[in-house]
Amino acid sequence: MAILLCTYQGEKYLAEQLNSFFKQTYKNWTLYISDDHSTDSTRDIIGDFQKLYGSEKIIYMGQKNGFAAHFIDLTLNINVKEDYVAWSDQDDIWEEDKLDIAVNWLSHQSESKPAVFSSRTTLVDKNNKAIDLSPLFKKPKTFKNALVQNVGGGNTMVFNSAAKALLVSVPLARHTISHDWLMYQVVTGCGGVFHYEVKPLVRYRQHENNAVGMNISFRAKVSRLSKLLCGRYKKWNSVNIDVLKGIESQLLKNNQEVLNEFHHAKNCKGIGRLAHLKKSGVYRQHILENMVLYLACLFRKI
Repeated sequence: MAILLCTYQGEKYLAEQLNSFFKQTYKNWTLYISDDHSTDSTRDIIGDFQKLYGSEKIIYMGQKNGFAAHFIDLTLNINVKEDYVAWSDQDDIWEEDKLDIAVNWLSHQSESKPAVFSSRTTLVDKNNKAIDLSPLFKKPKTFKNALVQNVGGGNTMVFNSAAKALLVSVPLARHTISHDWLMYQVVTGCGGVFHYEVKPLVRYRQHENNAVGMNISFRAKVSRLSKLLCGRYKKWNSVNIDVLKGIESQLLKNNQEVLNEFHHAKNCKGIGRLAHLKKSGVYRQHILENMVLYLACLFRKI
């Protein structure tokens, strides 16, 4: 198992996350850390853990730039021999059985087929006090969902070598909006397997410095829907389509058709947009979000 951890100004919570790795019931892992020009004590904390556990267990990789690109670069550039890869944020806490459960599921999947494990999270405050659980997504985890919604947080993802190889094959991967969203799209699009574990396995810390947070209040949900109607995701969808077009030949034939119909729904004129959207079959996980998706399409906001 290779754990890939990207850090930036992480001194406040990093040690707690590192400690959670060493408390894992699954012990056969190596940690690869890439730091994005931190100026606080992040590197000192990494150095202390290296001295304590050894530089073969914790490998410091150096500097990168940006959040999603940072994870993509680390994933694409490291030469790991491990069968499985896990992404990790710097400020979460892993439940002790996270890797055991993930590896158990992955070990039952074909090595030749891309496979990704993800899970729900327990949302906690800056003091690690539980706030709530992340949303429970009950609908199938397919390419039709992945085109318009990401259900798997990168901080929960563990994937096999075939999934990593698939990600490496994406020419424009570094231009993606979100590394975990891209993984969800390419794996489901190319006939891989995506598992969503309902048991929360990561304590996802919510604080003012989150690169990506998960506000679950009703007001926050309304705000996200309004941003969809205002076209916030229009640019994101355009970027995602451009990236996916780069591996279109690897997509299953029916998913190529889904991608093209969704592309037409974005770009054609008049009421025909809704027809193309319906034909594409794309969907979000909740009814209200699907209604807003169609309204956004009608007003050319997707």
